[in-house]
Amino acid sequence: MKPFSILLALVFCISTGTIAAKEINAKKFVSMTPSSSGSKIPQTLSTAAREFSVNVPAFAEALKAGQQSIIINDFPISATEMGTLQLSPVRSIVDAETEWFVGSKRVAGPNVVAYRGTIIGEPNSRVLINYAAGDMVGCVIHSDGAKYVISPYSASTSVDRPHVIGEENALRKEHNAPAFLCGTEDIGADLPSVSDLKKKYGTEILSTRLLEVEVLIECTDEFYRLRNDEEKALAYVVSLYNMVNMIYEDEANITFKILGTQLWTTEEPDEYPNSGIDNRK
Repeated sequence: MKPFSILLALVFCISTGTIAAKEINAKKFVSMTPSSSGSKIPQTLSTAAREFSVNVPAFAEALKAGQQSIIINDFPISATEMGTLQLSPVRSIVDAETEWFVGSKRVAGPNVVAYRGTIIGEPNSRVLINYAAGDMVGCVIHSDGAKYVISPYSASTSVDRPHVIGEENALRKEHNAPAFLCGTEDIGADLPSVSDLKKKYGTEILSTRLLEVEVLIECTDEFYRLRNDEEKALAYVVSLYNMVNMIYEDEANITFKILGTQLWTTEEPDEYPNSGIDNRK
């Protein structure tokens, strides 16, 4: 009877170890701006967005690679609410064969770790958080469809970096930006939304197997100047496609793989006379 008891205890330990999630309080790496008086957010966004700072070393520890599952308490899930997230690591959309170029030089890939999951207590909610070379880039989609984006609020490389969580449509309206646009005034390359694909091909998914779309990405020198840092710019690209990938996998059974990325800089600018323009106007 004793060997059986030992075996049963071992199986129990293995089972509980597999499903146990590391619990983290977001206050270890997130500090909310105490009031609107101390915020740099425009008054027009005062009810739709909230500023906070991220401590980079603590954030890197919280979202380090290799964890099976994590629970993050007291995390900002809107401009006014805090919630609890249950997250698991995301399959990478880059690999050892992905090529990275800054101007004419080949460089190493950026440090990006991504986790996705849900808000506990909100069925059908979706959350994706990227550690992107020290920045937090992500999205929160509530069960009622409300969408919030998380992004650095400056090009800071300090230990504590300003960030913002804001309602997607309000931020887009404030910055006069389209929902998702690739290309320049010279060359347009819109990425079709899932709803556009369903209108064109029907509501059924294209295949029961996960379909992979391979992409090559080119980033203008204007895109670089917004961050003024090579790794931060490349990390933002990967983070953005991680978020796009989540939507396409969930709703269209399509995944993305980045084959290569070309980033132009102020030292080696792109050849486009007009970049960052909405070509659909």
